[in-house]
Amino acid sequence: MNLDVAVVGGGIVGTATAAFLAEAGARVALFEATEIAAGASGRNSGVVQQPFDEVLASLYRRSLELYQELAAELPGSFRIDERPAGLLYVGPAAANAADLALIRQCTDYAVDAALRGESGVVGQDEDRGGELRAIEFERIKGGKKFDASVPWFTGLLRELGQA
Repeated sequence: MNLDVAVVGGGIVGTATAAFLAEAGARVALFEATEIAAGASGRNSGVVQQPFDEVLASLYRRSLELYQELAAELPGSFRIDERPAGLLYVGPAAANAADLALIRQCTDYAVDAALRGESGVVGQDEDRGGELRAIEFERIKGGKKFDASVPWFTGLLRELGQA
């Protein structure tokens, strides 16, 4: 077997590397200990998500462009929506009417913000009087210590039997 390149590892990086090298004309062999995508590559959610770290935003945008190009080259192999989708984190407690209204407001705002290309985490900005907005990533990266004694949190812990 005359090879130009031997790629070890059949995850997303290994298979993509082998495919691009072969497309460029190299004689490639892909070696995998078990089966293709048997590790983390085969078990991830496949989500292309706007990162929380603004430093990664340009990488996200370029990745999205590449996935869209690949989807156009391989029709029917996978689908990636033109319109960005939001991300919603939910908690363990049942939502009441006020929670549901706020969730609806946040999701509506998040979709509009995504379409405008606005980054951030959508929520009520305490520093702006509770205004619903996309809060800048640098303001929410763990810089504020959480007060675990606030009534809503201690009440939640009691409800869950953890207090």
